[in-house]
Amino acid sequence: MVDISFELRGKKVKLEDLEAVEREALKTVAHNVANVLGSVTCPEHGISPEVIVRGDESVRFLEFRVRGCCAHVVNLAMDQLRDPQPGEWWLKGPVPKDWWEKGI
Repeated sequence: MVDISFELRGKKVKLEDLEAVEREALKTVAHNVANVLGSVTCPEHGISPEVIVRGDESVRFLEFRVRGCCAHVVNLAMDQLRDPQPGEWWLKGPVPKDWWEKGI
């Protein structure tokens, strides 16, 4: 199971501590990320990746960072996030390459 955490305005946050609009937006993000990465685990270590969803000012402009036990699982997760099956993605347009970071 993929671990998803959130940082807004430079601080780690819990969904229950946010206002309703931000909480619902981030719940949707978490649900979709979990659906896309639900089956991704490291074939060598058996560990799922961690995704950190970050926003500097609001939930309108988010970046996603992937952390894992090794570069292989990070690359697997990033490939899934970039190229999910039709109908599984929730962002419109191409994902900028600089949104992704290996092994933070």
